[in-house]
Order: sequence, then C-alpha cells, then structure tokens
Amino acid sequence: MNGMNLTQVAVYDLVELSGNSVKLNVKLTQNAANQKIQRKRHVGRSEFKLVSSGGGDMKVDLSQLIASPRERYRSNQRPRCK
Repeated sequence: MNGMNLTQVAVYDLVELSGNSVKLNVKLTQNAANQKIQRKRHVGRSEFKLVSSGGGDMKVDLSQLIASPRERYRSNQRPRCK
C-alpha cells in the first residue's frame, strides 16, 4: 500500500461570535517519523519524514453546519519531505 502514517493536529481559536456566525483562526501541523514508502517506478529515496504546517481564517454559519457542495477546502501549503 502506498502512503504515509502521520499525525495531524488542528487547533481552532474562536475569534468572533455574532448571531449564527463565528470566525475562527485555524492552525494545522502534520508530522511523520522516518518511514519507508513503497512507490511504483521507484527512483531515488524510499525513506521519508514529513513536517508541514499551515493555517488561516474561516467563517462558519452555524445555521448551516453541513457545507454546501460548492464549498471546498483550499490550501496553498505543500508538504515538504525531508
């Protein structure tokens, strides 16, 4: 199986509460210890570790807790393998 075992932590801080709307600050971290990864057409290293982080702000309408299909998570953060 391809893939990597990692630990992801998301911290949400409440910034503002107004009626049914909340604003949150989000911080994400991902960490994975050194591990071998099986890849098709293997070239180069097969052992990697991962350290990544990201964050941002989000606004949530508490009257619509299920996201609409057009809402998608976007990130400009790219994991870096070391």
